[in-house]
Amino acid sequence: MVHYNSTNRAKYYEPQKEKSYTEKKIVTYTGDPDSSKETESSNGKKFYREDEDKDEDEDVIMLADATNGFSTSSIKMWMVDKKKGEYYEIDMSSFPMDPGGITNPGTSSPVTETLKGYYKIGSNNYPAECFVTTTTDQGHTWKSAEIYCYNGGRYPVYIVELVQSYDTDKEGNVITVMKEVRTTKVDFQAKADASLMDFNSILKKYKDGGKKTWKDLET
Repeated sequence: MVHYNSTNRAKYYEPQKEKSYTEKKIVTYTGDPDSSKETESSNGKKFYREDEDKDEDEDVIMLADATNGFSTSSIKMWMVDKKKGEYYEIDMSSFPMDPGGITNPGTSSPVTETLKGYYKIGSNNYPAECFVTTTTDQGHTWKSAEIYCYNGGRYPVYIVELVQSYDTDKEGNVITVMKEVRTTKVDFQAKADASLMDFNSILKKYKDGGKKTWKDLET
């Protein structure tokens, strides 16, 4: 057992995501041959996120600009639908969450146990930090975990998610196991990508689809 605040995640990864960073992820789910891609970049005032999901046939970019402040009247936000070739300015008056969390999305979860060791991915054993979360709901308690794998640097190169499941041993007894459900390959840089912070250049590539509310975008 180690203290959460002594981990690379707590000392470097999460604090950097509140400043400036660029993070590219390739996400795979256990049992699914396809992968999805996620790209995030922020300079602390502007935030770029792109999700490309082959299964859903989606490629969407979200842009948020809080240069003039974090109130709903100051933040500007756009959604780009790359498949349709259009972008929409989002009406922030109906924004469904705390606008102060737009450019600095939290990565924290209620960690109940922190461990350090090694985790094998492919043929490589990576130095790793394991963050266990215990959840209780309606009388049932279960565990999940995130494993941050490192390759000599401060930031993770893989993040593996596991959930509590059940299996049987050789004698047929039911046992509790932790099963991998999602593996994310991470390319993390401690600076914003200047090209992704140039919102005007990004939006010029697409047709202006007008202004929309969150409700419009959900339908």
